[in-house]
Amino acid sequence: CKQIDVIIGLDLSKNTNESQFDQQRQFFQELIEGLYLYNDTDTSYRVGVFAYDDTIIKPKNKLWPLGNMTEFEAKEALKPFNYSIDQNNPYLDHALRFVLASLDDDRSNNKDRECSEKILVLVVTDIVEKWSNGKRDLARLKTMGVKTLFVVVGKAADSELLKGEEILIVSSFNNSMDIQTNASHFLRNILEEGKGSCCDSSFSANQLKDTRCSTQMGNMCEIICSGVFDTNVVLATCEPNGVWSSGKEDACKGFGLHVVSLVIGAGSSLMFLVFVAMFVFLLRRKKCQSKKRTITPAFESPIHRSVRNNYSAPSSKMLAAEQAKVESDEDSDESDAVVYDYAEEDA
Repeated sequence: CKQIDVIIGLDLSKNTNESQFDQQRQFFQELIEGLYLYNDTDTSYRVGVFAYDDTIIKPKNKLWPLGNMTEFEAKEALKPFNYSIDQNNPYLDHALRFVLASLDDDRSNNKDRECSEKILVLVVTDIVEKWSNGKRDLARLKTMGVKTLFVVVGKAADSELLKGEEILIVSSFNNSMDIQTNASHFLRNILEEGKGSCCDSSFSANQLKDTRCSTQMGNMCEIICSGVFDTNVVLATCEPNGVWSSGKEDACKGFGLHVVSLVIGAGSSLMFLVFVAMFVFLLRRKKCQSKKRTITPAFESPIHRSVRNNYSAPSSKMLAAEQAKVESDEDSDESDAVVYDYAEEDA
């Protein structure tokens, strides 16, 4: 990402005296100097500064200009803030709400920097909430892709509100060199990641259904998921890690698995049908062969026929003997046939 937008929040509450407030400004001036030195000249920077206690103290104009700021302009943004004896409690959720409102306004009216890398560095001396919605505001900042660093002075680091957040604990701003080193290391890591605050409008074989839909982190768009056999449209959210997701997975990952499962399921069903068809075919073929063997008449040799005729009913034998004496040799074959038929009918 070649656009870096940094918001700096100074603690101007009753927990800070005049010397400590000056140390805060000195710390951030050095941080800005290191920020400009670290990156190349192609990177565009903006630095917005505000101070807070129970109210928000900000410059007369907007938090920052629409376009790029020089290093000199960024350092000058720290100068309008002066120490005041009229101080109250530091309402952290009030400060977070101001940051959210400023970012929302900038994202709506400054399309040229809607995908910039957004960083909040906020000094915290105590955790006091005005509306008790700090957790919700922190969650929204993460959803928008804002990287946060809390420079915590005192016991505020033990607060439940800041658990899991990026924290730089300092006893005071007197030893600014150590603080500067740690803070610069944090900013360098962010710059090296370079994710910005948007998701890609086109990724792999998938793309936005409506190219006018904002790709800012936290926003929702319809994504066209292109598969091997089909396409599908899903409603996806641009996550802080720069990935479009629908639920807990990549937006089109589930669709791809669905198509694969469909193909596997169809293939399995087809193989099962082929197996059943083959089984039925073999079974019918076996029955057909068995039936043919049953109805095929057995071959009967003359010897078998003579034996069966000789062992027919007694009456048949007597009749055959009497006829044999009367009839001539020429008619013997015919007599045998008659006897055979009679014996078959009697049986």
